[in-house]
Amino acid sequence: MSDPNEPSQPSHDEDLEAMASTMRRGGRRRSPVLSVVVMMFGVYLLVTMFGDVVYWLQPREPRMLGNASEVLRDGAVDPAVANRYVVLEGTPDVQHAARLQAKDKTFGYVRIVEGGGSLFAAMPRQGNEPQDNFEGRFEGRMMPLGRIRSHPFVKQFFDAEGIVTLVDVERTSLLEALRTNRRTIEDLDGHLVETTGDDRIRIVVDQPDALVQLGKTTFPRASDAEAAVARLGYPYVRAEREAQTFHVFHVRVPVADRPNVSARLQEGLSVPANTADPKLGVAVLPRTTTYVAKLSELAMEGDKVIVPAGEHARRSTLEVGPNSKLQPTSGNRTSIAIDPAIVAVVRLERSVVVAQDAYVVLVGVTPDDEFVSAMLWLLVLVIVIINATTLVLVWHRRAS
Repeated sequence: MSDPNEPSQPSHDEDLEAMASTMRRGGRRRSPVLSVVVMMFGVYLLVTMFGDVVYWLQPREPRMLGNASEVLRDGAVDPAVANRYVVLEGTPDVQHAARLQAKDKTFGYVRIVEGGGSLFAAMPRQGNEPQDNFEGRFEGRMMPLGRIRSHPFVKQFFDAEGIVTLVDVERTSLLEALRTNRRTIEDLDGHLVETTGDDRIRIVVDQPDALVQLGKTTFPRASDAEAAVARLGYPYVRAEREAQTFHVFHVRVPVADRPNVSARLQEGLSVPANTADPKLGVAVLPRTTTYVAKLSELAMEGDKVIVPAGEHARRSTLEVGPNSKLQPTSGNRTSIAIDPAIVAVVRLERSVVVAQDAYVVLVGVTPDDEFVSAMLWLLVLVIVIINATTLVLVWHRRAS
């Protein structure tokens, strides 16, 4: 197997040998047709090898690109860096590294996280070198991934890994995208993220009800614990499942008031400070719920976000009843309306696949490594010129 990082074109050595063989068979009385064949073959080699010559002519000092995110334009690598000797820094995705054996050489392939599925690095590896031993600095030749022989292997491997990335996005940007059917959403750094209907959205909401736990040593009787909760003046209900070490209540207390609830419940009681014993004192815990759906399944209805109920379809919710206490409501819902005000986090889940215009940094490949290719290219150029000159002379003789 040949070097998988070589450009995906026929072997230059084999092509040159075939050209020389063709010329030898022609002898001194070579037919003009044979000269045309040799010249066409040579032009083909000049075109396919020209990229190696251009790289050989690059400055011996690499071009500093900075962080990998700086070479991206709308999620794709800037084509201006193609076939350049570069240095860039990025985060290697060591959890999804690939290894390819080619004859006596081993190559490691890693995805650079900042590039999504558009930027990779390939580097020679020692046989006993750990699979996940990748640095965050990559120096070498930047090439379109589709131009190297190992492109099918790289694409198949990384697409099969099922890589998913999470992007925290602005809540207001998601709401605006749902209202206008816009395909771009702004992340927390202000960057626009292109989305599809199949991208999944995680919406984490702060439930309006806090979970209040009262230690059974501090409140030995259940009636004492409920009386203390009732004195708060907020709608509440005792939890269906009672813990062994504390009483549990759901209390609809505003988020801003929750820091004061513990102090009010423990007022007049002797409770050690910062105790970790659940049987002592009071704990007020926030409750969150996460809804997951495809972006195409979300909608806006008035000022509410409508999400499929999914696994929450049969779960009961709490609402304030006529006696100012919380009471459960039946499930069997197909969708849930969410108030944007209680949305704490919005995350975009993206499946990472190898982009059609992906690039790879061939680590350790310098312009000097293409010296032989450049000399071969010059040799082919000379052969093409000789054959072209021969054709011109034959044409002149026949014309005269």
